[in-house]
Amino acid sequence: MAEQIGIVTGIEPGGWAKVLTDRKGACGGCHSIGGGCHGCLAGSKFESRVINAVGAQPGDLVKVSLPSKNFFKGAAMLYLFPIMALLAGAIAGTWAAGRIGWTETTGGVLGAIVGIGIAVLLLIRLDRSQLTRRYLTPTVVEVLSTDKLSPQTPAAKHACCH
Repeated sequence: MAEQIGIVTGIEPGGWAKVLTDRKGACGGCHSIGGGCHGCLAGSKFESRVINAVGAQPGDLVKVSLPSKNFFKGAAMLYLFPIMALLAGAIAGTWAAGRIGWTETTGGVLGAIVGIGIAVLLLIRLDRSQLTRRYLTPTVVEVLSTDKLSPQTPAAKHACCH
């Protein structure tokens, strides 16, 4: 399960919240190297829109979670689906080119363009679907502190490093 600690910066209608978190790097977390993660120490922040399942309020320190299976399904949709569509389009284009008298290269390139275009349109449609958004969006699962932190306070500045 992918989890992060963040600060609620705003509440939106419909059970949504904006949460400011520290961007995690490839190092695997703040405790992997002595003195803390350099990305965290640089103050790289990321604000995201999450489902506010526990009713957190602005300034609350919260735990945000996304189940691993949802994370991997989202990654597969975003990365693997366009590649598969591109390859399927290229194969179909190559096959169709022989039937209509074009060169295989022309058919393959045009088919790949059509395949990636269809994939992009389908991904945009999926992204706009409320069901998909709820399924692939992180959720606030716990309020850790209600001390009403501001993103500029020292305790919140490097929330991932504590």
